[in-house]
Amino acid sequence: MIVTIHQPEHLPWTGFFHKMMCADLYVYLDHVQYRKNYFQNRNKIVNGRKVAWVTVPQSGSMLETIKEKKITSDWSKKYLALIHASYRRTVYYDKYYKEFESIINKQHEYLVDLNIDIINFFRDKLEISTKTINSSELNIDSGKSDLILDICVNLKAKAYISGPSGLDYLNLDSFKENNIELLVHKYTPPMYRADFFQSGLSTLDLLFNEGENAKDIIKNSGHIIKNSGHIIKNI
Repeated sequence: MIVTIHQPEHLPWTGFFHKMMCADLYVYLDHVQYRKNYFQNRNKIVNGRKVAWVTVPQSGSMLETIKEKKITSDWSKKYLALIHASYRRTVYYDKYYKEFESIINKQHEYLVDLNIDIINFFRDKLEISTKTINSSELNIDSGKSDLILDICVNLKAKAYISGPSGLDYLNLDSFKENNIELLVHKYTPPMYRADFFQSGLSTLDLLFNEGENAKDIIKNSGHIIKNSGHIIKNI
């Protein structure tokens, strides 16, 4: 079984979903400390002729874990107004906006629940069937490289897909000792049709502009390699 692990980001970029497409099991790393000013409560979209951040305000201490982080009230109206103003003229706005709007209006208490509902929205549109699990369900309390390894051992993984920077901090020998092959995710943000194109935006931008083509655009934008550089898996 091929496992990969990532924090449940808000409105994730397309590389998040390409890596998910390549795995048999995707672990949402939700029990680690919340990271301020990252992608856990915000992401980038296009607004007019510029890039804008769309953000979910949160409350509580920065020492809380991701799964503990709560959303402040009265945010959805402003949030949806920005999405509407940014994408109302795109080709596929009418196809997807109402469903997306209903997710935002569900009044989630916890940020992680909102993020996973949005991720599931994208999974449905991109036809991703990869199984998922929250790391908080596994009762693992180690850190850094040991955390990744312990999750993989717990799940009986045969291989783990790391991002390119993961090899800088993972204990490669420990993975080898546990007979877990380390694979590397290589992904190039795709170019696609848009009135104002910017690379590396939320997947929402791709979906509103390309609709059903989004799945194949993501599929064709990356691959998985061994440490040797040999490509071993295309979707």
